[in-house]
Amino acid sequence: MNPGERDANSDSDYWTAYDLYGSKVRYVAEHWAALKKQNGDRVLKCPICGLADCTEMDHFAPRSKFPEHSCHLSNLIPLCHNCNNNKGDDWLNNSGEQIFFNAFYDRNIPESIIKCDFEISEADNLIRAKVSFSEHLDNRIPEHRRIKETIGTLRLMDKFEYEANNVLNREAKRFIARFVENREKYENIEEFFSASIKEINRYLEKDGDFIEKEVLRAIISSEEFRTFISNQLDEE
Repeated sequence: MNPGERDANSDSDYWTAYDLYGSKVRYVAEHWAALKKQNGDRVLKCPICGLADCTEMDHFAPRSKFPEHSCHLSNLIPLCHNCNNNKGDDWLNNSGEQIFFNAFYDRNIPESIIKCDFEISEADNLIRAKVSFSEHLDNRIPEHRRIKETIGTLRLMDKFEYEANNVLNREAKRFIARFVENREKYENIEEFFSASIKEINRYLEKDGDFIEKEVLRAIISSEEFRTFISNQLDEE
């Protein structure tokens, strides 16, 4: 049932269907509680941005366009406020393809959807993270195209980059502080880096924030990070 095609006689049926899965309906609350229980009674993290806690139940197929799906719990996806609000009632792109990635039902999802690189600014000699799509995303795969379109439509890449720079700054300060505190333990900076990389690799084997992990992976292989830390230590 499309709102644009309703006539006056259909309004009553439309709004009856529309209201079937409002946020105050009991089985919607029970659905939320069941999802939280599956997550070990921990607060659900938004499955779209991965940055904020879920606070709202999104109607994946928009309620304004598909009120007949109002009683389908499989259509209810917990999201954070920003992702739910920015998603709005959009559904298909100009090519008639589904726009948004469905975190509960889409398959063929790669382990990494973003990658992180570093660069040192010539203006201030500070290191910064640059975030882009991972090479594991293949445009020939529909789910991968939806991931890219979702991130683009919801303007998430800038948020990912902001968070990546927060992690990078934190890790840079930690590297410098640890080396200064344990200077006598290491013969040189390379020995310190080698020990730190082993520690990072052990951490990467555990569950963790996806942006933090991509920054740490970049630290392991980045000559820019080594150069930046070495330059900062030379100034100590």
